Amino acid sequence: MARIKGITVQIGADTKGLEAALKDVNQSASKLRSELREVERLLKFNPRDTELLAQKQKLLTDQVENTRAKLQQLRDVQEQVNEQFKKGEIGEEQYRAFQRELIKTESQLKEYEKALKEVNLQNHEFNQKMQEMGDKLKKAGESMVATGKTLSTHLTVPLTALGTLAAKSAIDFESAFAGVA
Repeated sequence: MARIKGITVQIGADTKGLEAALKDVNQSASKLRSELREVERLLKFNPRDTELLAQKQKLLTDQVENTRAKLQQLRDVQEQVNEQFKKGEIGEEQYRAFQRELIKTESQLKEYEKALKEVNLQNHEFNQKMQEMGDKLKKAGESMVATGKTLSTHLTVPLTALGTLAAKSAIDFESAFAGVA
């Protein structure tokens, strides 16, 4: 950001250097970039970790908002910078540096929005696959319940009847044997 030193702008009732005006936004962007790099590094080892994906999505959302705020600040002071350049209050080098910063910020915003869109798409696809898996497990469970009911009626009833028949046969055999004795 040091490339645009010397440009003084008025934001609200405050008149200060553009570099100072963007200081908070740039610090926030730097912290977010650093944290985002850490999350992306960890995702290389575990690309399906839902916690890391959620963090990446949150960080990208914050970065998009922060970059939009910076871009808005730059656009808000663009007219002032143009006027200062026309009046000769700032040099051509400073003016070009401001224009480069504006273009760079617009490009960064597009990149962050694109990355956020990709993460949202990944999360959507993951959620769809989880839903499909849940549906398959539900169908498998229902199938097992139906199989259990079928086995109960087709196997348990005949086994009970067979058990009853065996018990009756044993009683009849005992009775017949008792009669022989």
